Amino acid sequence: NFGAEIEYTVFVLTFIFMMYFFVLNFLLAIVVESYLAVKKLVEESEAEQAFFADVADLAKLTHLRLRHRWPSPHCILRALEQQRGRTTAGIDTLESAGNWSRDSRKEFLLHY
Repeated sequence: NFGAEIEYTVFVLTFIFMMYFFVLNFLLAIVVESYLAVKKLVEESEAEQAFFADVADLAKLTHLRLRHRWPSPHCILRALEQQRGRTTAGIDTLESAGNWSRDSRKEFLLHY
């Protein structure tokens, strides 16, 4: 009867048109809600900052590393990976990361 009766044709086309936008609205609501949730997490994240804040943090960290004679991040990571079963890292745990003083390790832990 589609096409033969004008009322039925208008009803079907209107119904399809309305359902298309109804489903599209649901999809957009899901996408926008997910986008806003991720955007909020990114804004709250300390790891994701503005470019100049990241550069300033990098300069500060380099200064502290040179001042306190911290080993390279690679050496510290390797030492921490050897302590996999532990739930915390302390001054004594970091001793295996390289030749650095107890005060230097203390400053490292205070910084982080």
